[in-house]
Amino acid sequence: MDRLTPVADLATPVPDLVVSGRRLVTPQGVRGGHLLISGGRITAITDTDTAPASAGRLDAGDHYVLPGLVDSHVHFRTPGLTHKEDWEHGSRAAVRGGVTTVMDMPNTVPPTLAPETLLAKARQVAGRSLVDMRFHIGLDPARPELLADLDASVATSAKVFMAGHHTAPTVVRDPAALEKAFAAAAEGGVQLVLHAEDDGLFALLDAWWGEPGSYLEYERRRPRTGGIVAVAKVVELVRRYGTRAHILHLSSAEEADLVCAAQAAGYPVTFEVTGHHLSFTDDDTRRLGARTRLSPSIRGRADQDRLWRALVDGQLTTLGSDHAPHTVAEKTGTVAGSPPGLPGVQELAVAVWTGMRRRRPDE
Repeated sequence: MDRLTPVADLATPVPDLVVSGRRLVTPQGVRGGHLLISGGRITAITDTDTAPASAGRLDAGDHYVLPGLVDSHVHFRTPGLTHKEDWEHGSRAAVRGGVTTVMDMPNTVPPTLAPETLLAKARQVAGRSLVDMRFHIGLDPARPELLADLDASVATSAKVFMAGHHTAPTVVRDPAALEKAFAAAAEGGVQLVLHAEDDGLFALLDAWWGEPGSYLEYERRRPRTGGIVAVAKVVELVRRYGTRAHILHLSSAEEADLVCAAQAAGYPVTFEVTGHHLSFTDDDTRRLGARTRLSPSIRGRADQDRLWRALVDGQLTTLGSDHAPHTVAEKTGTVAGSPPGLPGVQELAVAVWTGMRRRRPDE
């Protein structure tokens, strides 16, 4: 008869810090108690402070205590665009907003389209960040095959721009290149994170409308159909190749329904909603103009309601800030020249919490 080798009990590490408070946020709800922390990791939540006297102590009182947030969608401007914001200030904003890990997008200068440029950016910000960090590599439309052999220690996800705007360095306009990217990503086990709007549709509208004469006129040239068409293409490519795909900053009710239907059919496709799309509607766009200009555009109240339902029902996978600062001069320039994007990493948690309380005051 075989004998089982006994396994020694793993002793709980001795805490070096205790955080005590009346509002500890746990998966089971908000409770009072003590967080025992060793080496920067929570080892236990207890009703009684059992740590040795040598441990540091922090009394949070009535403040909420919760784990650091992960924002998987930031556009920090190092390198090459630091006149807008540098990494140090971006990471400081993240910490102020309770975000302790960020995933940075590739559209810096130069764009990080290859492992060597991504690693160079990582070295440049090493030791200067207040938060942990990872990076999405950018898809090079001329070399989609790179994704088949991407080293997971460099990146496990690749950003795909399906539509162009001021800060998109490389847009995949060739359907064959997009298909190759999905095939290569599936082969390499890489998740695609996509700005899913249809560039050809927007180009068609621009050619018909001509040069915009007002900010609101420009926004009408970036309609919801651009997102719907692109998401439908993504779903079909996911079905064909089995590629893991994550739709960024999903903005309309129809897109949400498409992705949820694809998930129900077993497709590995997920989506993100931003604090901006949960906080603003096109009424705010009419009032604030270029200051709330985004890509994808801010939609109507019914779309916002659908995105909130996706959050409440757990249909979305991530909440992202799409943090993308610009200078005041850039945001108040010409109609065609004003870039989309606004900050948000510092405000994400508070904005979503505030919106949730307003919509569900009794919970």
